[in-house]
Amino acid sequence: MHAACSLSSRTPSALSSLFDNLIGKTVGSGRWPYAASHPDGWGDPWTGVVLAQDDPRAWAGTIAFPEASPDPEAVSRHVNRLREEGLLQDRVPVLWSFGKVHWERPEVLVSADADRHNWEMARAEAYRLYSEAERKQH
Repeated sequence: MHAACSLSSRTPSALSSLFDNLIGKTVGSGRWPYAASHPDGWGDPWTGVVLAQDDPRAWAGTIAFPEASPDPEAVSRHVNRLREEGLLQDRVPVLWSFGKVHWERPEVLVSADADRHNWEMARAEAYRLYSEAERKQH
C-alpha cells in the first residue's frame, strides 16, 4: 500500500485524493507486540482502519476536542482551518485494534494482509536465529 511517493511534492488536492483512497482500508504498519522478545511471545500484528481526517473519532480526547464525542461540524471546521494553514498534509488518522487513534504517515502503512505476511516471515526468521544460537551453545 505504501501510499506516498513524496508527499511533500503533491498538491493539497492530490493529497486529499490520496487520503480519500485510504479511508476505510484496514492497514498495518509493522508494529508487532513483543517483537523484541522470543518469537513464542510475539503478539499478533496490530491492525487499524484509516479514518477521514474530519472523523470525530480522530479528534475525541484531544486538546482541540477534549470531549469523548466532538460535534462533527465543529471537527470539520477545525480540519478545514488546519488545512488552510498548510497542516494535516502528511498524516492520516488510524483507529488501531488496541482502541486508540494515532495519526500516521501514509507511507508507513501497508495492507493488513501484507503486514501479516511480513510478521510471519519475520517471526520465522526469528525462530531460525534462535535455533541457530541454541545449536551453537550445545
